[in-house]
Amino acid sequence: MDAGHFTPKRVLCSATFSRGSEVEWWEWLYDEESKRYINSNDGSVHPPKSLLALVYLKQAEGWQLCRAVV
Repeated sequence: MDAGHFTPKRVLCSATFSRGSEVEWWEWLYDEESKRYINSNDGSVHPPKSLLALVYLKQAEGWQLCRAVV
């Protein structure tokens, strides 16, 4: 394979939430083959809709999404 055309099979994605003085940092690896996100902490596998649901859940609990890198 030509090194100039290499596409990674997994891409690092992260999100940072804050609530008052609390901060939570979440990290996943996006698997391009399966189109799913793998939680870097516990290895659980999630479809993209699950990450959106997480954002809505955290916001309902008073957390604010500060930064997302996807």
